[in-house]
Amino acid sequence: MAFAYDFAQKFIYVPQDTVDVDVQALLNDIRSIEASEAGILYPPIATASGKESLGSGIAVGMTLNLLGWQLKFPDAAQGGYTVRIYGGNLVGGVDGDTIAYSDGVQVLIVQSASSTIVTTSTGSGLSAEQDQLLRNAVTYSNSASLNASNAFTEATKGRKMQTNKAVVSGDGRSVIIYEDDGITPLWLFDISADKLTRIGSEP
Repeated sequence: MAFAYDFAQKFIYVPQDTVDVDVQALLNDIRSIEASEAGILYPPIATASGKESLGSGIAVGMTLNLLGWQLKFPDAAQGGYTVRIYGGNLVGGVDGDTIAYSDGVQVLIVQSASSTIVTTSTGSGLSAEQDQLLRNAVTYSNSASLNASNAFTEATKGRKMQTNKAVVSGDGRSVIIYEDDGITPLWLFDISADKLTRIGSEP
């Protein structure tokens, strides 16, 4: 355990030279001591709530409620020092005071009435890397499908031009090839006077 526990006085002793206390790390340590051979002989030290998902990578912030316990920082040898408690709300303690008095120690508790935790999210439930891989795969699939579709269209048009109904004008200067229905024009060819050059355009 990173912290020391006095079950008689209900103090959680913070290690020397610690200037930052993460509420989640504190909770993890409390749960470890509660599950230990010594801890299971006593009532719970704290309760915790929060971290419910609000969607889109946002979760409710955590609140750690000390059940009659207090954090106790080492007294300052000289000059005093400031510590910070962050990463969630710390409540409870003794008469609403979660920090026991320590000589020369100023405690800054970072709390929020509407605490939230925001994580990086793509909105797809995947990590940014996974989401990019998925996007790349979809783009490749769409590109392959488009290429296949274009190839099929060209092959179909080639088949129609070879086998469908064709009408040559009386002067032999133009040809119309029709769709499969024999009515809708598919392609109109103008032929040069020497009948060596074909100029094609869609109708």
